[in-house]
Amino acid sequence: MRNTNNNISTKALRAAKESLGELIESTAAVAGWFQLLYDITDDAKEPLLDKQVLSECSQMFITVNRLLYQEESRLKHLQMMRIVSEKADKSFRELRADAKTQDPVLFNQAM
Repeated sequence: MRNTNNNISTKALRAAKESLGELIESTAAVAGWFQLLYDITDDAKEPLLDKQVLSECSQMFITVNRLLYQEESRLKHLQMMRIVSEKADKSFRELRADAKTQDPVLFNQAM
């Protein structure tokens, strides 16, 4: 697990997650607008718009929204692994520093 994701900055991960969050909200809203247009067209006495086109557009934005959620999940995973890696490295450095300050103990003396 060491050296995992060391080339990705925490600032870049945070910015990407924030941007993805905004896109997720936006794609959901657009899918909702297409659904609204579909419902308006469906309710009209004469078709105002092509319901098939509206339905396909709505489905397309729903798919984009789902894919963005997958990417957000992947970024969260990368961020978590980055945090875990940093904590492990810190703990290892502390253990190494503690080992250097202690007198070496022979195996026979430890028992």
